[in-house]
Amino acid sequence: MSILYKMSLELSLPAGVDFSKNLPHIPENVTTSLMTILPTNGGGAFKSGSVVQFDLPARAGLYLDGKTAFLRYRLNYTSTATAVSMRANCAVVPFQKLDEFINSTTINSVYNYNQVANMYINTHYGVSEKYGVQSALFSQNKAGVDTLNGQDGVVLTASQATLAGKLYFSTPLHCSALMGADKYIPTGLMGSWRIQLTLAQLSDLTNDTTNFSDYSIDNIELCINSIDMGVGVDNIIASMGPKLMLKTTCWANQGQNVTSGSVGLISLPFNHRFQSVNNIYLITSGSDVAKDLNGIFDSRDLSALGTYQFTIGSQTFPQLPINCVVNKAGALMYLREAVGSLSDWRFAQSINATEYNYLSSATATTIAEPAKFYVGVPVSKLQPTDPFAPSSLLSGVNCASTPIIANVNITTATYQASNAYMIAEYDALIQIDVASRQVSIVA
Repeated sequence: MSILYKMSLELSLPAGVDFSKNLPHIPENVTTSLMTILPTNGGGAFKSGSVVQFDLPARAGLYLDGKTAFLRYRLNYTSTATAVSMRANCAVVPFQKLDEFINSTTINSVYNYNQVANMYINTHYGVSEKYGVQSALFSQNKAGVDTLNGQDGVVLTASQATLAGKLYFSTPLHCSALMGADKYIPTGLMGSWRIQLTLAQLSDLTNDTTNFSDYSIDNIELCINSIDMGVGVDNIIASMGPKLMLKTTCWANQGQNVTSGSVGLISLPFNHRFQSVNNIYLITSGSDVAKDLNGIFDSRDLSALGTYQFTIGSQTFPQLPINCVVNKAGALMYLREAVGSLSDWRFAQSINATEYNYLSSATATTIAEPAKFYVGVPVSKLQPTDPFAPSSLLSGVNCASTPIIANVNITTATYQASNAYMIAEYDALIQIDVASRQVSIVA
């Protein structure tokens, strides 16, 4: 005897005409503020090597939206009558190091922060996006006309009077734990969050320190949106457990030297000891400032049409080496995967063919078109279906007990000494003890 099962179909209305769901609402008396935070260690001019500190406000019921954090400031410079250049995405170049603390606990330290943030902008902003915000990233004080080609660096108008040249910049606080947080920052439950920026040497800003002889920063401000939800919301969140978890995305940068004349297979170890690394990026910059005009902001194909592969423990990424001899374009697709996804319009890049194809050779780069051969690969066990959606998973590869090794097969001996930088994008879990308002990093 056969039994026929009949599937019953439940009528479902499309979302456009479904009025059955009640809309959630926020607590009454919630207010928001576009907050401006001034440095806590002085309001004057900051010179090369200075440290700028911002202490975020902390009070009961106050929450900060880290994704809205951005800097704005004025840069004053001294130059001769000769027009001089400023490198890369200029707004981030003056900041050599970023440190973040909660109370006395370090939660993020990014060495060569300007290099990391510059790469982030070049891999997340298309040419048109950079063109559209050039007044913020590159300033208005330029000696030339605006073009879509070469949206990098700027030739400045000459300035003879001491610190008379004035540039106005603004940039999101990219690659910070503050911007990477997956939830609002509950300041009343965790104490003060400090942002600390160390200003770069003049030689980071320009390749002409003779004619571009000094700089300082003033009127620097950190802007962020705050939401005052009241003590009642704090009490509700505190009741969720004696310890709360805040997940954030952090960045780390380490360097290795590659000697002149290197050829064949070289293995470069980087001690990024984190429990959940999602993406890694290799940048290689030449040391000859006459050829690599952009310093650490240039990234050449060190392999000279060779291969790249990365080892973490017993795993290799990718499974077969990235082969620049037969298909260099494939490296660009891995980079797009690491940044977001292959076809997501929100992750356009500003890397043209000239910038992508600088080899480890004597061909000089230019300020307008730096070398941008970034080798990036995703190493997470699970890639997010939506890079903008928050996730509670720690899905990255664990390299807490093993280094990340970059294996580069160089086909032609390098003509100059180079610096190889490994940038790791990783998950960090901040544990908040509600009773003591202390925090610790648990992953």
